[in-house]
Amino acid sequence: MAAEEENFLNLTPTFGLNAMAATATIVGGCVIFSNKLLQLTSPTFMALLLSLSGGIILFQVLVVLFAHSFKKFYDAFTDDDSGSNSSKDDVSQDSAWLAATACFVGGILMSYLVDIIVQKLTPGQNMNDTAQGDAAPYGVLSAVAVGIHNVPAGIATFVASSKHAWIGLSLAIGIALHNFVEGIAIATPIYFATGSTCRGLQWCFLPAVAQHIGGLIAFA
Repeated sequence: MAAEEENFLNLTPTFGLNAMAATATIVGGCVIFSNKLLQLTSPTFMALLLSLSGGIILFQVLVVLFAHSFKKFYDAFTDDDSGSNSSKDDVSQDSAWLAATACFVGGILMSYLVDIIVQKLTPGQNMNDTAQGDAAPYGVLSAVAVGIHNVPAGIATFVASSKHAWIGLSLAIGIALHNFVEGIAIATPIYFATGSTCRGLQWCFLPAVAQHIGGLIAFA
Protein backbone atom coordinates (compact mmCIF):
# COMPACT_ATOMS: atom_id res chain seq x y z
CA MET A 1 0.00 0.00 0.00
CA ALA A 2 2.79 2.39 0.92
CA ALA A 3 4.64 1.52 -2.28
CA GLU A 4 1.54 2.31 -4.36
CA GLU A 5 1.10 5.68 -2.62
CA GLU A 6 4.77 6.53 -3.20
CA ASN A 7 4.49 5.57 -6.87
CA PHE A 8 1.41 7.80 -7.25
CA LEU A 9 3.23 10.72 -5.61
CA ASN A 10 6.15 10.25 -7.98
CA LEU A 11 3.72 10.54 -10.90
CA THR A 12 2.18 13.79 -9.60
CA PRO A 13 4.44 16.01 -11.81
CA THR A 14 3.52 13.78 -14.75
CA PHE A 15 -0.19 14.39 -14.22
CA GLY A 16 0.60 18.08 -13.74
CA LEU A 17 2.41 18.39 -17.09
CA ASN A 18 -0.42 16.60 -18.87
CA ALA A 19 -2.93 18.91 -17.17
CA MET A 20 -0.92 21.97 -18.23
CA ALA A 21 -0.95 20.89 -21.88
CA ALA A 22 -4.66 20.03 -21.71
CA THR A 23 -5.65 23.32 -20.04
CA ALA A 24 -4.02 25.27 -22.88
CA THR A 25 -7.08 24.43 -25.02
CA ILE A 26 -9.32 26.21 -22.52
CA VAL A 27 -6.89 29.13 -22.24
CA GLY A 28 -6.96 29.51 -26.02
CA GLY A 29 -10.75 29.56 -25.95
CA CYS A 30 -10.70 32.42 -23.44
CA VAL A 31 -9.67 34.88 -26.17
CA ILE A 32 -13.37 35.29 -26.99
CA PHE A 33 -13.76 37.27 -23.76
CA SER A 34 -11.60 40.09 -25.15
CA ASN A 35 -12.13 41.91 -28.44
CA LYS A 36 -8.49 43.02 -28.45
CA LEU A 37 -7.28 39.43 -28.15
CA LEU A 38 -9.66 38.36 -30.89
CA GLN A 39 -8.07 40.92 -33.20
CA LEU A 40 -4.65 39.41 -32.48
CA THR A 41 -5.71 35.92 -33.58
CA SER A 42 -4.80 36.51 -37.21
CA PRO A 43 -3.92 33.61 -39.55
CA THR A 44 -0.28 34.72 -39.40
CA PHE A 45 -0.22 34.59 -35.59
CA MET A 46 -1.87 31.17 -35.47
CA ALA A 47 0.45 29.83 -38.17
CA LEU A 48 3.43 31.08 -36.15
CA LEU A 49 2.28 29.26 -33.01
CA LEU A 50 1.50 26.07 -34.92
CA SER A 51 4.92 26.11 -36.60
CA LEU A 52 6.67 26.71 -33.28
CA SER A 53 4.77 23.93 -31.53
CA GLY A 54 5.36 21.57 -34.46
CA GLY A 55 9.11 22.23 -34.32
CA ILE A 56 9.25 21.50 -30.58
CA ILE A 57 7.25 18.29 -30.91
CA LEU A 58 9.22 17.02 -33.92
CA PHE A 59 12.53 17.69 -32.18
CA GLN A 60 11.46 15.80 -29.08
CA VAL A 61 10.13 12.86 -31.09
CA LEU A 62 12.97 12.46 -33.59
CA VAL A 63 15.96 13.50 -31.49
CA VAL A 64 15.04 12.59 -27.92
CA LEU A 65 12.21 10.05 -27.74
CA PHE A 66 13.38 7.89 -30.68
CA ALA A 67 16.91 7.67 -29.27
CA HIS A 68 15.52 6.84 -25.82
CA SER A 69 13.29 4.16 -27.36
CA PHE A 70 16.27 2.62 -29.15
CA LYS A 71 18.28 2.53 -25.90
CA LYS A 72 15.46 0.83 -24.02
CA PHE A 73 15.01 -1.78 -26.73
CA TYR A 74 18.77 -2.35 -26.87
CA ASP A 75 18.94 -2.87 -23.09
CA ALA A 76 16.03 -5.29 -23.27
CA PHE A 77 17.53 -7.35 -26.09
CA THR A 78 20.95 -7.34 -24.40
CA ASP A 79 19.48 -8.62 -21.13
CA ASP A 80 17.69 -11.40 -22.98
CA ASP A 81 20.97 -12.69 -24.42
CA SER A 82 23.24 -14.63 -22.08
CA GLY A 83 26.88 -13.58 -22.27
CA SER A 84 28.24 -10.81 -24.45
CA ASN A 85 30.28 -10.80 -27.62
CA SER A 86 30.61 -8.66 -30.71
CA SER A 87 28.23 -10.77 -32.77
CA LYS A 88 25.44 -10.73 -30.18
CA ASP A 89 25.94 -7.00 -29.61
CA ASP A 90 25.46 -6.33 -33.32
CA VAL A 91 22.32 -8.44 -33.35
CA SER A 92 20.96 -6.56 -30.33
CA GLN A 93 21.63 -3.21 -32.02
CA ASP A 94 19.96 -4.30 -35.24
CA SER A 95 16.95 -5.65 -33.35
CA ALA A 96 16.69 -2.45 -31.31
CA TRP A 97 16.76 -0.25 -34.43
CA LEU A 98 14.15 -2.46 -36.10
CA ALA A 99 11.86 -2.43 -33.06
CA ALA A 100 12.16 1.34 -32.54
CA THR A 101 11.56 2.04 -36.23
CA ALA A 102 8.58 -0.34 -36.30
CA CYS A 103 7.02 1.46 -33.33
CA PHE A 104 7.70 4.83 -34.99
CA VAL A 105 6.01 3.73 -38.22
CA GLY A 106 3.17 2.23 -36.19
CA GLY A 107 2.63 5.60 -34.53
CA ILE A 108 2.52 7.30 -37.93
CA LEU A 109 -0.10 4.81 -39.15
CA MET A 110 -2.17 5.34 -36.00
CA SER A 111 -2.03 9.12 -36.52
CA TYR A 112 -3.06 8.65 -40.14
CA LEU A 113 -6.02 6.56 -38.99
CA VAL A 114 -7.03 9.31 -36.57
CA ASP A 115 -6.84 11.85 -39.40
CA ILE A 116 -9.16 9.68 -41.52
CA ILE A 117 -11.67 9.58 -38.65
CA VAL A 118 -11.39 13.35 -38.21
CA GLN A 119 -12.02 13.96 -41.91
CA LYS A 120 -15.16 11.84 -41.67
CA LEU A 121 -16.39 13.91 -38.71
CA THR A 122 -15.63 17.37 -40.10
CA PRO A 123 -17.38 18.78 -43.17
CA GLY A 124 -14.20 20.32 -44.58
CA GLN A 125 -15.90 23.65 -45.21
CA ASN A 126 -14.11 26.98 -45.48
CA MET A 127 -14.96 29.28 -42.61
CA ASN A 128 -14.69 32.31 -44.91
CA ASP A 129 -17.53 30.91 -47.00
CA THR A 130 -19.58 29.69 -44.05
CA ALA A 131 -22.69 31.55 -43.09
CA GLN A 132 -22.82 32.86 -39.56
CA GLY A 133 -25.60 30.49 -38.57
CA ASP A 134 -23.62 27.49 -39.79
CA ALA A 135 -20.44 28.36 -37.90
CA ALA A 136 -21.50 26.78 -34.61
CA PRO A 137 -21.65 23.18 -35.94
CA TYR A 138 -18.20 23.74 -37.46
CA GLY A 139 -16.81 24.65 -34.02
CA VAL A 140 -18.52 21.68 -32.35
CA LEU A 141 -17.17 19.24 -34.92
CA SER A 142 -13.72 20.80 -34.51
CA ALA A 143 -13.96 20.16 -30.76
CA VAL A 144 -14.82 16.49 -31.37
CA ALA A 145 -12.00 16.10 -33.91
CA VAL A 146 -9.43 17.75 -31.64
CA GLY A 147 -10.64 15.60 -28.76
CA ILE A 148 -9.87 12.45 -30.78
CA HIS A 149 -6.38 13.78 -31.52
CA ASN A 150 -5.75 14.67 -27.89
CA VAL A 151 -6.15 11.13 -26.54
CA PRO A 152 -2.85 9.91 -28.08
CA ALA A 153 -1.30 13.28 -27.20
CA GLY A 154 -2.17 12.66 -23.56
CA ILE A 155 -0.66 9.17 -23.75
CA ALA A 156 2.57 10.52 -25.25
CA THR A 157 2.87 13.33 -22.71
CA PHE A 158 2.26 11.00 -19.78
CA VAL A 159 4.73 8.34 -20.94
CA ALA A 160 7.45 10.89 -21.71
CA SER A 161 6.95 12.72 -18.39
CA SER A 162 6.96 9.55 -16.31
CA LYS A 163 10.42 8.59 -17.59
CA HIS A 164 12.20 11.95 -17.77
CA ALA A 165 10.62 15.15 -16.48
CA TRP A 166 12.60 17.42 -18.80
CA ILE A 167 11.53 15.47 -21.87
CA GLY A 168 7.93 15.57 -20.72
CA LEU A 169 8.17 19.31 -20.05
CA SER A 170 9.47 20.08 -23.54
CA LEU A 171 6.83 17.88 -25.14
CA ALA A 172 4.08 19.37 -22.95
CA ILE A 173 5.09 22.91 -23.96
CA GLY A 174 4.90 22.00 -27.65
CA ILE A 175 1.50 20.31 -27.23
CA ALA A 176 0.27 23.23 -25.09
CA LEU A 177 1.08 25.76 -27.84
CA HIS A 178 -0.71 23.53 -30.33
CA ASN A 179 -3.71 23.16 -28.02
CA PHE A 180 -3.83 26.93 -27.49
CA VAL A 181 -4.38 27.48 -31.21
CA GLU A 182 -6.94 24.67 -31.31
CA GLY A 183 -8.85 26.31 -28.46
CA ILE A 184 -9.10 29.49 -30.52
CA ALA A 185 -10.29 27.52 -33.56
CA ILE A 186 -13.00 25.82 -31.49
CA ALA A 187 -14.34 28.77 -29.49
CA THR A 188 -14.37 31.59 -32.05
CA PRO A 189 -16.79 30.11 -34.63
CA ILE A 190 -19.24 29.12 -31.91
CA TYR A 191 -18.97 32.56 -30.31
CA PHE A 192 -19.51 34.43 -33.57
CA ALA A 193 -22.47 32.21 -34.46
CA THR A 194 -24.27 32.33 -31.11
CA GLY A 195 -22.87 35.43 -29.38
CA SER A 196 -22.43 33.32 -26.24
CA THR A 197 -18.98 33.24 -24.66
CA CYS A 198 -20.06 30.41 -22.35
CA ARG A 199 -21.08 28.14 -25.23
CA GLY A 200 -17.89 28.95 -27.07
CA LEU A 201 -15.74 28.12 -24.05
CA GLN A 202 -17.56 25.01 -22.86
CA TRP A 203 -16.70 23.07 -26.02
CA CYS A 204 -13.00 23.68 -25.30
CA PHE A 205 -13.36 21.41 -22.28
CA LEU A 206 -13.96 18.34 -24.47
CA PRO A 207 -10.41 18.19 -25.94
CA ALA A 208 -8.95 19.02 -22.52
CA VAL A 209 -10.80 16.12 -20.91
CA ALA A 210 -9.78 13.85 -23.82
CA GLN A 211 -6.11 14.55 -23.12
CA HIS A 212 -6.62 13.65 -19.46
CA ILE A 213 -8.26 10.40 -20.57
CA GLY A 214 -5.17 9.66 -22.65
CA GLY A 215 -3.01 10.20 -19.57
CA LEU A 216 -5.21 7.87 -17.52
CA ILE A 217 -4.97 5.20 -20.23
CA ALA A 218 -1.17 5.44 -20.08
CA PHE A 219 -1.28 5.32 -16.26
CA ALA A 220 -3.44 2.17 -16.30
